[in-house]
Amino acid sequence: MPAAGRLPSATRTLEHRLIHQDALDLTVEAWTRTQNRYDCMMKLQRAGVPAGVCQNADDRVDADPQLKHLNWLTEVTGTKIGTWPIYELPIKFGRTPAYIGGPTNRGAPCYDEDNMYCSAAPERNRTACRRGRHLMFEQAKR
Repeated sequence: MPAAGRLPSATRTLEHRLIHQDALDLTVEAWTRTQNRYDCMMKLQRAGVPAGVCQNADDRVDADPQLKHLNWLTEVTGTKIGTWPIYELPIKFGRTPAYIGGPTNRGAPCYDEDNMYCSAAPERNRTACRRGRHLMFEQAKR
C-alpha cells in the first residue's frame, strides 16, 4: 500500500476520500492484487488498518492460526458418515469440560435412528427420550 505520506493530500480527509473514492478503490485494488492475502492482512494490520482475510472452509480448517490454537475442531462419529470434524463449543469450562459429541461420543442422530430405543424402552427411558437424547443414554448405562 502506498505510504500515507505519498498519498495525495486530497485523500487525507473523509470528505476528500469520498470525492476521490473511485480512484482510491483502483489504487487499493491494484496493490492488493500483487499481495498474498495473508501478507496483505498483516501489513495492513501493522499499519493500523483493521483488516482480515475472507476465508473459505479450507482456510479455517488448515490455515487459521487462531482457530488452531483454540482447538476449534473436534471429531465425532456419525452413524452413516463415519468420523467427521465439526466445530467444538467455543467456551471452555475447567471443572466440567464440554464436548460436542456429548456423553454418547457421537454426532447427531439420523432421522428415526433412536426411535426404536425410545419406543421399546421402559417408561423411565421414554421419559428420558422426551427430555433429551443425552438423558436417554444415561438411563441406558444403568
